[in-house]
Amino acid sequence: MQKIDKLKARAERFADEDEVMPSTTITNLENKVSQLRSFEKPEEIKRSAVITEDSLYLFGTDFMSTGDIKEYMGIQFPDIFVTWINDSSCTIKFDSNE
Repeated sequence: MQKIDKLKARAERFADEDEVMPSTTITNLENKVSQLRSFEKPEEIKRSAVITEDSLYLFGTDFMSTGDIKEYMGIQFPDIFVTWINDSSCTIKFDSNE
């Protein structure tokens, strides 16, 4: 939604210029967002699961890519490894337990 709002604000601000973001782009983005019907629920922790101290479970990543996660976490933790569980969750493995 932020991307759509940004495009709308830009279109309003630069309405007189030639390089205005076409309204079809905004409409296409709105259609993509509205077509998303459901999100996968968090993966349940199984009794046989092994908890590792150097990993973090992240849920709510439906609109994120591996690059987005690395960019977000990479400021403080440049060497991370992302393993996807489903479209909505992943684990992030760090170099150490600290």
